[in-house]
Amino acid sequence: MFGNLTGRDLTTGILGGLNAGIAGAGARNTADAAFAAAQGQLNFLNQARREALDAQLAQNQFNTAFTFGPGADLNFFREDLADQKRRFRNIRDAQIANEIAISPAAKRAAQEENTRAIQRELAGRIGQTAAMFGSAAPVNVSNLVV
Repeated sequence: MFGNLTGRDLTTGILGGLNAGIAGAGARNTADAAFAAAQGQLNFLNQARREALDAQLAQNQFNTAFTFGPGADLNFFREDLADQKRRFRNIRDAQIANEIAISPAAKRAAQEENTRAIQRELAGRIGQTAAMFGSAAPVNVSNLVV
């Protein structure tokens, strides 16, 4: 089988072997480069993940410190200020209501209402007495009925 080799076959065989060796080395180098690239990407992603976790931890620490430190103070002051404004508004509303209640027009209206209530009560009683015993004296009913 191998006894019939010519120079050309030998050269072709050697060149084919070299070509296969070079192709194998190239494939191995390509695989090594791809592995190195993938390893670099994994390292980059791991570093990015670590930095994101560190940033999240720092943000959590800041939130906790601000919630129980100056943030709590600011919230207390905001609530206190809102409460003061509400109390001042209630006091002012009470003052306005008091001013309206003691105004001359309000006093006149209250006196007129009291007079009408007295007239209604008196007319009812006079009517009951007249129904039981008859009219005792002339009464101007127009003044008593509202």
